[in-house]
Amino acid sequence: MQLTVVYSPVARDVREIQLSVDAPLTVLGCIRLCGLLEQFPNLDRKDMQVGVWGRQSSLGHLLRNLDRVEIYRPLT
Repeated sequence: MQLTVVYSPVARDVREIQLSVDAPLTVLGCIRLCGLLEQFPNLDRKDMQVGVWGRQSSLGHLLRNLDRVEIYRPLT
């Protein structure tokens, strides 16, 4: 499966990570695998807002090939 994870920690700074995996993953599994939690420890929280292709999703959502996972930062 080919997956993409996108996160923008601040305006105009977009991190896009491509993953290639053999087994199905959940949104949370994909986020853990891509390495963003190590770069941005503040992301590791239960109320993280995520989406798949622009639609809000849960961390337990099972991904399909070519899905794009988006991590949303809190509005201020």
